[in-house]
Amino acid sequence: MYAMLKEIAICMVFLYIVLTIAYANRDPWSFTQFQNYENILNAGTFASAIGNNTVKFVDIDSRTQFWNWSENALLQGLYNNKFYNGDPVVDKLIIDKQSILVGGARLRQLRITPELCYSPLNYFAKECMPAYDMFYEDKTNYKLRWNTVNESDSTDFPHPFFSYQSMWELSGYPYQGIFQTYSGGGYVAELGATFSEAQMVLKFLRDNSWVDKRTRAVFIEANIFNPNMNLWGISLYLCEFLQTGGKQEFQIVWRFGKIV
Repeated sequence: MYAMLKEIAICMVFLYIVLTIAYANRDPWSFTQFQNYENILNAGTFASAIGNNTVKFVDIDSRTQFWNWSENALLQGLYNNKFYNGDPVVDKLIIDKQSILVGGARLRQLRITPELCYSPLNYFAKECMPAYDMFYEDKTNYKLRWNTVNESDSTDFPHPFFSYQSMWELSGYPYQGIFQTYSGGGYVAELGATFSEAQMVLKFLRDNSWVDKRTRAVFIEANIFNPNMNLWGISLYLCEFLQTGGKQEFQIVWRFGKIV
């Protein structure tokens, strides 16, 4: 009898610890903030309201639609530069006029290297496009439009947006997507802190084919702080590009925490 009561007590203590870990420090406003940011970035509700013909993040199924979402929902949502009456925004407020974009958003891309086709198909195609592999990802530094750098020419330099950075340099970590596990490194494009700078960077990336047929994943990362609720939101949007050229898959992660 004593042993049974002891086992029940241990189970109750274990259950209490699990519930404490699961529900402690969970702000009730986190869900509301999540819905707010989802309306801005995923559904593009705010961008649609101001007349932009944008797609939802979950409906992206091509590179063209990815840039459509980036230059509308992402840009207008995170880099809003006007108040409701048309006056310029002084602080880095996002479009809800309550939250602050901290530091600026960034895009991080993971790519694969081109491979030769060693099969009868090489009569029809000289280059294969394999699936992403974290241990065989492309880590080469390139010039614009992914052109190779002439290492024998001392005046030929790679472009920062087309240069690989390891996960140690970025303080990143591997991330499990729907199809693959992706490394914490990649080709990074910082969008900057202002609307005009982010708009210029996105146009530059699109014009120079930053996302192409060898792209396998693009992470959209941003930090947002709401001082009214004392909530810090860390976002990670993942768009996976398949080697078949088919429909892209996505993942959306938001993490919220209070500033003590």
